[in-house]
Amino acid sequence: MAALQRKTVTVLFCDVTGSTELGESAEPEALRALLAGYFERMKAIVEAHVGTVEKFIGDAVMAVEQALERYERKKNLAMVAQVRPKLEGLRAHVS
Repeated sequence: MAALQRKTVTVLFCDVTGSTELGESAEPEALRALLAGYFERMKAIVEAHVGTVEKFIGDAVMAVEQALERYERKKNLAMVAQVRPKLEGLRAHVS
C-alpha cells in the first residue's frame, strides 16, 4: 500500500447562475451549444493552469489543481481569478 501524503489543492466549483430559468426558456439546441461553449472555456482555463476537470455536473464544473509546492498556491488562485473574465462572452449570449 502506498504511503499517505498530505497535499494542498485548489478545488473549483463553477456553475451558470440562472441556468434553471435559462433551461426553461431556451430551445434545447441553443442551450446545448451554450453549455458546450462554457465547458470548453472552463476546460481550457483549468488545463492552462495544469489542473484537471474532475467532472461536469449538469451546468457545473468541478476541477482540481494540485500545488506541487507551498509557494504555488498563488498559481492555483490565478486559475480561479481567470474564470470570470473568460466567461464574459458567455454572459452576453445568455442576456
